[in-house]
Amino acid sequence: HIITSTHTHTHTRSEQLLVLHQLFLRGLHSRVEKWPVVSFGNILWLFLPMTTIYHHFVGNHSHAMEMVQSLCTDHAFKPFLDSIQAKKSTQGLSLEELLAAPLKKITFYLEDLKELKAHTPLEHVDYIYLQETIDELEIIQKTVTDDVCISENVRQVLRVEQKIEGGCDVLLDKEQSLIKEGILTRIREGDKQSRSKVQPLHCFLFSKHLLFTVRIKKTPTDVYRISKDCGILPLAKCSVSEYTCTDCTDLTFIGMKLDYSHGDKTDHFILAAGSTADKAQWFVDLSQCIENEKQSRILQRLNLGIPVEVSSKFIRYSTLKSGREQVVNCGTLDSLLQRLVQVNFFNMDFLSTMLITFPLFTNAHVLLDFIMATLMDNLNQRERQTRPVVRPEEAVRNARTLPASISAVYSRSLSSCLSRNNLCLSATVAYSERRGSDVGPVDTNSVMGLFFVLKQWVTKHYQSFQEDKELDAKLDKLLAHASMCQFLSQTEQIAVSELSSLCRIQKIQSVESCVIADLMKAELALQPPPKPCEAVLLWDPKTIAEQLCVIESTLFCKVEAGEILRHLSTKNASDKKAVSPNLSVIFEHFNRMSLFFMWGIAKQKSHVDRTNILETLIQLASSCLELNNFASYMQLASSLQHSSVNKFKTAWELVSKPMKQQYKTITDLASTTGRFKQLRDAIKMAEPPLVPYIGIALNELVGIFEALPTHIEGNLINFSKMRKCSRTLSGLLQYQKEAYDFATNEEICKMLLCAPLDGDEDDLYTYVSQLDDK
Repeated sequence: HIITSTHTHTHTRSEQLLVLHQLFLRGLHSRVEKWPVVSFGNILWLFLPMTTIYHHFVGNHSHAMEMVQSLCTDHAFKPFLDSIQAKKSTQGLSLEELLAAPLKKITFYLEDLKELKAHTPLEHVDYIYLQETIDELEIIQKTVTDDVCISENVRQVLRVEQKIEGGCDVLLDKEQSLIKEGILTRIREGDKQSRSKVQPLHCFLFSKHLLFTVRIKKTPTDVYRISKDCGILPLAKCSVSEYTCTDCTDLTFIGMKLDYSHGDKTDHFILAAGSTADKAQWFVDLSQCIENEKQSRILQRLNLGIPVEVSSKFIRYSTLKSGREQVVNCGTLDSLLQRLVQVNFFNMDFLSTMLITFPLFTNAHVLLDFIMATLMDNLNQRERQTRPVVRPEEAVRNARTLPASISAVYSRSLSSCLSRNNLCLSATVAYSERRGSDVGPVDTNSVMGLFFVLKQWVTKHYQSFQEDKELDAKLDKLLAHASMCQFLSQTEQIAVSELSSLCRIQKIQSVESCVIADLMKAELALQPPPKPCEAVLLWDPKTIAEQLCVIESTLFCKVEAGEILRHLSTKNASDKKAVSPNLSVIFEHFNRMSLFFMWGIAKQKSHVDRTNILETLIQLASSCLELNNFASYMQLASSLQHSSVNKFKTAWELVSKPMKQQYKTITDLASTTGRFKQLRDAIKMAEPPLVPYIGIALNELVGIFEALPTHIEGNLINFSKMRKCSRTLSGLLQYQKEAYDFATNEEICKMLLCAPLDGDEDDLYTYVSQLDDK
């Protein structure tokens, strides 16, 4: 009943794949025998038909893994599967591993071809064949990445299920994911025996269940039996909390308490890890899985139309990648802010994503107010704990031993609301209320964590405070209060001092940059700039390229992540300039420089002059590429490839052969094929200082914005989208850290920034069309 027409077609394709591989291998052998003169580009064309078959395989792979998982529930299928896997031809590989093998081959193919391409000159006849094959395989790999995660997860779960004696039906759920496995020791309350005498349990933490197992020793391979005492716990009915053992001091920092509620009964499990670090990891993973499972149940009820109140603390985690750290998938604003200040759940990727993308779902004032409120709560709690507490009996004793004058005042103040006979009772009630309000000792790391968040914000995204004076004043007030607080430890005081110094340095640097920009604008307006054609030929191309680096780097370093996000999220085109002024300046500068170079070519009066300008601009583009100024490089490339410039055919024919070769390299690198794939690779390989072409990152962000909504399931913030935006923006803005050290040449800057243009792009096209001799 398993064999259908679809499976027969797949089997035929498998045989076809084998034949194509054999032909491909024979062709390679025959060409390699002719070494060192080898050309096998046409052999690669034999490989391209195989990519279509790989496409079909990848598309059906996740379904095949689900089929294997469902068949494992059939007890009649397991002996058959074991007999097949025991054959020598399988080389000891399981069915799941054999199904995943073709997917892994894609990665190996790509690595080999890319290495081969790196050693192949651009002019080699096989270079084009290599590039086309690599492009085709990369398309497949993008699909493979997600499928491999799913298949790896299924394989991990099935591997554990096969190790458990008698199997485990709850693991045959395709949505189950393996998160962590390890040794935990159950400590029974009241046990006097040490942890070394308690039988350890091998625990498997899945996204929906926690399994307690015992290893069967008299077996050649790892086989586990589910523990009779603990067994299988559904995480939706569990909760985890810290635990401190008073009888055994060595369990103080490695114990945790797991509560399992079923019906009207609640079971308590005291678990001990092997070390403090191991306990911390278990605690975080358990907390996230429990929270995620509970929130998933809420979403399931909402999808079924059952009215459920969604808590403001709602947060979900992604558990797709087995054995790896869980990441936030979505959540409410309150839950994301709360997680930001929780030290136990600290994650640098989460912090970076929040600081970069918070303008999409909140504002800087809300974020800073939350940090300030959390810090004040911690400091107030610390103040309550350090304040001396007078016990009831001491209060009565002290009242009796006070001097007569003070005792009279003390008695009168109490008599206004209490009788003398109720003094002991009132003191007891006050003491109990004071003790009840104390949650426990404040962790120093929680306060230090808040200062660390502020430090990262000020260091990497100070533009938020620079553009908002009210926000800057709030931060100054917070630091002033913290510096005067007597409840901070010495380490915390040092952190406050460092943060205050960092804010002062950032303010000085921002003021200096503004002064330089204003001075530059004032000086540029004093004298008329030279004509474009004369300016381009007046200096050496490398000198002009250095000044272009200075200008582009200055403009690029003013752009911040929030500005880019506001630009993309603003629908009205007329409002984009107001929400992203620095980004708008870059756009206008790019268009202006392109027109500047094109008018410089068109305004020449002879073919020879135009040829000189063309060769100068080609050299200038090459110099910009050597200096890693990809912004100016794209300005020059777009100018040289413009349709108006291409009309000067006579001038292009007079360009020397070496310059034509350089021009071909320029056009190849600036090609839009594969979404500027070659240019992206060149930027990744380049060493800072560097000015990237911002259009690549903007195109990627536009794709993310179009594909993913900011809010899902009502008011839940789609943090998966935030993470993708953050990684793209981090990759772009990382080049702001290092600047060029070239001295500013004011004369060249005047020419580049203030040279008058004879018109826009339409005027240029009209002017070129009216020339008699192109």
